Amino acid sequence: MNIVFCGPPGSGKGTQSAKLLEPHGLHLVGTGHLFRMAAQKNTPLGKRVAHVFESGRLIPDDIVLSVIKEALQGIDPGQ
Repeated sequence: MNIVFCGPPGSGKGTQSAKLLEPHGLHLVGTGHLFRMAAQKNTPLGKRVAHVFESGRLIPDDIVLSVIKEALQGIDPGQ
């Protein structure tokens, strides 16, 4: 099952998704959180994210997809 919450910053996506996580055994894949975590890592991808953050630009699609792919690979589908 996949549930996608879309909306502008501050619209409650994180608040509402948090209410569904534990009771239903779901995993949160929030791009903002993933970008912040990636930027703290000293990996090539993390350095790319940090560079874009520092420039104040939007994260390019190829980086977004790479960060999401990396996060999804770390999720155990049996949980």
